[in-house]
Amino acid sequence: MPSFTVNVNAAALEELERRLGEAVLADRIKALSEEILLEIGERLKGLTKEKTPVDTGDLRGNWYLSGITWHGDTVELALYNNTEYAPFVEYGHAQEVGRYVPAIGKRLVVPLSPGFFMMTQSEAEMENIIPALVKTRVEEYLREALGSV
Repeated sequence: MPSFTVNVNAAALEELERRLGEAVLADRIKALSEEILLEIGERLKGLTKEKTPVDTGDLRGNWYLSGITWHGDTVELALYNNTEYAPFVEYGHAQEVGRYVPAIGKRLVVPLSPGFFMMTQSEAEMENIIPALVKTRVEEYLREALGSV
């Protein structure tokens, strides 16, 4: 099953907390990390759904985000699709030329069905967006925590 995992190291935010002292609380840094990660996850899910080909709509409708989990200073969230054929659509697959497929009412004519790479392409797009998104969210948080910066 295709999956994409985002890891955010909270150590840099905790260093900011140390420097700002009482103005920044550890629980708020943790919550901020989770808020940022959820926003990234929702955007990734949206981009991936847009790129997912539609036949019955099952594949497009089965993109989900896992729950947030913490591993030390790292917070994790995974995008996944539990549709049985999702990996074949994402990455492509080999086919037996000449085999009859009742579901489509045809014989296969090409040896390789190319992948759509809907999640792979969306991940690449998000990698370009994430730094600015994180910067904006941290700046917003600092303005709230410290008044106007």
